[in-house]
Amino acid sequence: MPQPPPPPTAGTSAHTAALEEACRILLLNDSAVFQLATETLYAILKNIVQHPGEDKYRRIRRGAKAFQEKLSNAKGAVRLLKAAGFVEEGEGTEDATFVLADPLSAPLVEAKAILKAVVKHRFEMDYKAKEEARQQENTAAAQKLAKLKEVSRQNGADAAADAAVERERLLKGLQIDREDRERQKDPWQWK
Repeated sequence: MPQPPPPPTAGTSAHTAALEEACRILLLNDSAVFQLATETLYAILKNIVQHPGEDKYRRIRRGAKAFQEKLSNAKGAVRLLKAAGFVEEGEGTEDATFVLADPLSAPLVEAKAILKAVVKHRFEMDYKAKEEARQQENTAAAQKLAKLKEVSRQNGADAAADAAVERERLLKGLQIDREDRERQKDPWQWK
């Protein structure tokens, strides 16, 4: 699990502290939920910054399919929306809607920047974890290979020893066969 970034410093604004807290909570999600939620949140914030006068970007229905699939299960997603200036109207009802009343006074650019930094942090932590896992797998594979080489060497030594014993047995058998032939040629010689 990725480690959250450090807590806000003493000189940060209340908005910044709330945004950073929401992002620390977002980091607690598994990778798939985190990625889907952060991509969706970033798109929401980007659309509002690019189109501050359009009401459709400033209203998010809690019951909407996209919200349910992408944000409702993500820890910290709602907290980030609220920290970015959204207010929930009709809280606790099926028609609950997050509304951003004044996009010009909301800390949207700051929210985008903090969200982007957290995504980068998560990516780096995931990469580091994967790299450490890969190194552990490589170490385990190298140890297994060394054991297999040792077993192979031992098997080769055993086979060589068995071959030497067999060669010695065959040579003795050949010697006996030669002696038998010699005896058969001249049976009076061996008396």
